[in-house]
Amino acid sequence: MQQKVTKQIVGVVVLEIPPQKDYGKFGIFAVAKAYQGKKLGHILIDYVEKVAKKLSKNSMKIEVFVFAKGLEKYYQKLGYTFTGKTNSFFHSECIKPEYKDVASQYLRELEKIL
Repeated sequence: MQQKVTKQIVGVVVLEIPPQKDYGKFGIFAVAKAYQGKKLGHILIDYVEKVAKKLSKNSMKIEVFVFAKGLEKYYQKLGYTFTGKTNSFFHSECIKPEYKDVASQYLRELEKIL
């Protein structure tokens, strides 16, 4: 009896390579809730960092919502530090109502030297 194979996406990562910059940037990074805490995120991040390094990038950057304190700590454990830059989130219509105050619509930039 053959077993049915189910295909599903459980994680995604997009590596942005800004033209003429010495860094790579996470465009999108997400792991399905059922797979969080199983090191899949670490595997995806590690892979992207290695690709960026092969492409002669000196660092990786990611932007995290100001209100996502747990997420920022996650990246800090992986060696990312706050650069001092804060950017506005231009898709404010995507933000949940409980986070609609002005301060929470900002992204903190984190960076890791490769």
